[in-house]
Amino acid sequence: MTTPNAARKRNPGLGLPRTRQARRPIVPGRFFGIGLGPGDPELLTIRAQRLLRQCDVVCVPKGSENTEGLALSVLKKLKTPTPPEVITMTFPMTTDAGRLAAAWAESAAIIVRKLKEGKDVAFVTEGDPSLYSTFIYVYQSVKALYPEAGIEIVPGVSSITAAAARSLTPLAAGNERLAIMPATGNIQPLESALDNFDAAVFLKVNRNLDKLLDLIEKKGLLTKAVLVTRCHLPGEQVHRDVGKLRGTKIDYFSLLIVRKN
Repeated sequence: MTTPNAARKRNPGLGLPRTRQARRPIVPGRFFGIGLGPGDPELLTIRAQRLLRQCDVVCVPKGSENTEGLALSVLKKLKTPTPPEVITMTFPMTTDAGRLAAAWAESAAIIVRKLKEGKDVAFVTEGDPSLYSTFIYVYQSVKALYPEAGIEIVPGVSSITAAAARSLTPLAAGNERLAIMPATGNIQPLESALDNFDAAVFLKVNRNLDKLLDLIEKKGLLTKAVLVTRCHLPGEQVHRDVGKLRGTKIDYFSLLIVRKN
């Protein structure tokens, strides 16, 4: 005599009626903005390293299709397993608002799709994600597309603090005030920073270096300035006699610190 259980083992279609098994809902993944620091893997936080090992997808920004990008080069130096999926995202170095918005929206759509598939996604960036970073725009775009997304920002060592440490330059003490701004466009805001703050850090100085040096000299602060190029990267240089840099071409990854006291 054949029992129902034995019959079902030979033919699953026999015996008791089949019940439909409910699918488990997909638990959305989390989105992490991870700062890689200035370029030295030893300056990456322990939390950042752990999350990079655990995330299913790592998104890496770059400035053009033909370059690797600093973030990816730093990522390759880490002694961590290769993530299951690495997605490079190109953000053009342009002031064209339309092209930039399209790049942010396209990247956000990819990230949101991965999150809804239940994958944890990391977006890495050099320096700190919350300071002059592409991550800020991608984060805003992800929030607009997927307001309920779980998001965490993991801080990184910024080029500002790294350059200050490398050049042994204190940034601020006590009640001193510190200004941080890009040295692009109009020179007037830079002059206001020098007049109203005890110290200032100017980023992206490669575009207007000579004008900036003229301004610093006019304020009598030329000997109070230090320029750091490619901090914690190959070719790093610390320039203390900044007046000699007039007329020279300096690297994009350069900043200038001016401290009055």
